[in-house]
Amino acid sequence: MKTVKIKFDSIEAASDFVKIVAQFKTNFDLMTERRVIDGKSILGILSLDLSRVLDLQIEEETDEIMDAIAPYVASKEASEKRA
Repeated sequence: MKTVKIKFDSIEAASDFVKIVAQFKTNFDLMTERRVIDGKSILGILSLDLSRVLDLQIEEETDEIMDAIAPYVASKEASEKRA
């Protein structure tokens, strides 16, 4: 399991993110201090404060997944510290 920091700069970016992660069979959970949202749920993501950096927990990390979500990763250094 890997955790990375994710940041969306628009609603369209969040929508594109959902389309990307929906292609993979593994689980993606977006987390705030109080909530855990399915990363494949656009309605769940839109219920979050998109101006904040979110934690994305990936159940089974692969290079393919990391390449696909790279445009949304907020800080590689921050995510490596949490892994």
